[in-house]
Amino acid sequence: MSVEEIAREIPHLSIPERRQLLDVILDSLIDAQSRRTRSVLDFAAAGEWDGVDAQEYINQLRQEWENRP
Repeated sequence: MSVEEIAREIPHLSIPERRQLLDVILDSLIDAQSRRTRSVLDFAAAGEWDGVDAQEYINQLRQEWENRP
């Protein structure tokens, strides 16, 4: 059954049946989203690391550590 066919049947459902259908759809979306795994590549350009050279950052941390009182 296509989405269009299902959509044509919705007006024939009672309000409780429509709510039940909505619950089923929402539950399936939530389940699908929670099962989605993330790749480390999803975070490649995230936040403060965007454009930061890793070696320069490490060198800066080392220098700050050496100059601590």
